Amino acid sequence: MWRVVGGDGDWFFGFGAYLLRVGDALSQLGNVIIGGKNPNESISGRAWRLRSRTGWGIARKAIDLLFFFDKNHCHMSYVADLQRARILIAESAARRFDIL
Repeated sequence: MWRVVGGDGDWFFGFGAYLLRVGDALSQLGNVIIGGKNPNESISGRAWRLRSRTGWGIARKAIDLLFFFDKNHCHMSYVADLQRARILIAESAARRFDIL
């Protein structure tokens, strides 16, 4: 679910990619509902970023256990959150300077 681009989510005419985006959106919504300040951060990414804090360390382990089929789920979600942020920043800078 952490893949930003590509991956094997394009099965059945792109429906898999759609489901991955819906999963990302639900995770971001869940993060905001539980008090997250960044609406673009997933719960899994937040759990990785705050893993040194007791509650979040436990949450990270629980989430990784839940997504046992997705190796290093929380870490990869964190990387995907950063990648999405970099893309948004680049697009914003390009629009500011009329590059796009």
